[in-house]
Amino acid sequence: MSAKYRKKSNEVEAFKFYVDAFPDWFTNAVTENKVILHDCNYKKSFKVPRCEIKTLEGNMVAHEGDYIIKDLNGELRPCKPDIFEAIYEEAGKLNLSTTIDIDLVVDKFFKKLEEKTRELQNPSQITINGSLSEVDMEELKSCGALTIKKP
Repeated sequence: MSAKYRKKSNEVEAFKFYVDAFPDWFTNAVTENKVILHDCNYKKSFKVPRCEIKTLEGNMVAHEGDYIIKDLNGELRPCKPDIFEAIYEEAGKLNLSTTIDIDLVVDKFFKKLEEKTRELQNPSQITINGSLSEVDMEELKSCGALTIKKP
């Protein structure tokens, strides 16, 4: 049987190779010979800057503009920009699509609540478990024929 899966969100550290400044953890990996730099002299050259990263799966190559990721275990690995940007977003930044989805869910909730309230002969049959903010309570009152008694 197949099912849909979502990637678990993990925070990683990353930078764009040969575009961004090397972070300390990357410089340390170079010093420890876990990363080998090739053609990275920052002079005009026909050779493309790249680095070899020693990983558990073997040596992997990153080119200029590729992301270098340091995962939760401290392992380094390269990632092409299009793949990186499809999977990761900068930590701490608000994902507006999430906010929009939440707003849609709240709107649907209040519309459904209003429909159910109209269907009931006695609106006092509705019970809401949990706590509501004053704004939520006012919104529920405006749904029509619904009275809310504060505890």
